[in-house]
Amino acid sequence: MRRPVFRSIKSKLFFIIAGTASGAVLAVAFLCYWQICSIYRQAYRADLLNQAAIVGANSQAALSFGIPEDARDILATLGHRPSIIGAAIFDNYGKRLAAFGALKQTSLLRGDFLKVRYDINRLGKALGHIELWDNMRPIAIFKTRAIISLALVSVLLITICVLIAGKLCQVITRPAMELTALTARIAADGDYDLRAVVGADDEIGLLARSFNTMLDTIAARSERLRTSERRFRLLVEQGVDAFFLHDMKGRFVDVNQQACLSLGYSREELLNMTVADVEADSASRQAGEKIWDRPDPGQPLMVECRHRRRDGSTFPVEVRLGVFEDRGRHYIMGLAR
Repeated sequence: MRRPVFRSIKSKLFFIIAGTASGAVLAVAFLCYWQICSIYRQAYRADLLNQAAIVGANSQAALSFGIPEDARDILATLGHRPSIIGAAIFDNYGKRLAAFGALKQTSLLRGDFLKVRYDINRLGKALGHIELWDNMRPIAIFKTRAIISLALVSVLLITICVLIAGKLCQVITRPAMELTALTARIAADGDYDLRAVVGADDEIGLLARSFNTMLDTIAARSERLRTSERRFRLLVEQGVDAFFLHDMKGRFVDVNQQACLSLGYSREELLNMTVADVEADSASRQAGEKIWDRPDPGQPLMVECRHRRRDGSTFPVEVRLGVFEDRGRHYIMGLAR
């Protein structure tokens, strides 16, 4: 199974803020582009209609008297506007009086063109109409420039958003990161006197205060535990009975001073020995091993046996054995007298 890739809260928050802000910038840029292009197209069409109105006003006499030459001369004035690829003036019966540009050869242009029509009237009487065909190249140029401009602005705004997101994430996650580092330090050193800094009255501040309260509780319990351990160690060391603690394989893990004196070994030597090294009576050792096979903390066992000193001499002892569990492991505790 593939392990999930670790992502810190800071990186997740950064991607959320930066991604949301960047998406908003791109959405606004798209809406601005659509709105600007729509407004420009409407203005462009209005300007084209205004151009047709001017030509139509100048063509009233030519339409009234049916003079094609004058109409063609008037249409020729549209040459100053290269985007107009064709124009035509029609009389009131729909007959073409004059044409300009591509409409000289055909009456219909195919393709993506902008066509406007303007009715020519004089004193309330319809004289005809004029049609202008535009290739909309200025609109295409405007769209290209708008895309480039909005792209540059968007890149700039997204860069600013990324910088702000990084700074904002740093401000937001700094207390949590400090708390995480403090937790790791406490876990490594076991120093429960350390405390988190409460920087603000927010969720992180509440977490820091709760964390400090937890540390106070742990420190108090640890102190009580250390006090209890010191008392127990004092009782064990000053006891008249020899104290032995070994694991389920018979290896000693703790002894007291009386055990060392009774056997003639140092504490370090005994901690490298087993029960078999000091137990002289194999029969009693086998009886004691019954409790190893079936550990029951509620069933102590009393055995009589002989211990072997360092010099090889033996002496009788009465050993009270008991089982206790620590962190999931069983140990045998023996008191010999």
